[in-house]
Amino acid sequence: MTKASTAPSEDVADVDTFVPDPQVWKELGISSMTGWRWQRDPDLNFPPRIQIRGRNFRSRKQLERWKAEMLRRSMGGHNKAATAGEAEK
Repeated sequence: MTKASTAPSEDVADVDTFVPDPQVWKELGISSMTGWRWQRDPDLNFPPRIQIRGRNFRSRKQLERWKAEMLRRSMGGHNKAATAGEAEK
C-alpha cells in the first residue's frame, strides 16, 4: 500500500502571496497617506488592494511587476536624457 502524497498539485513558483499594506508601505519607504494617493493615481497603475475582513493586502506578484515597471520607466527616462545630451555634444 502506498502513502498518499501531501504535496500540493500546483507548482510552488505559481503560488502568490498576500502582503499587508503596512508591510508594503514599509518596503517602499512611504507613508500610508502616500500609499493612499498612489492607489488613486490612474497614471501610476499601483496594484489594486485585496480586502479580507477589513484588512488590505497586495499581491506579491503584482507588486514585483509594478516595481519592475517603475524601474524600467525610470531607467528609460534617464537613458533618453543621457542619449539626448550626448547627441548635442
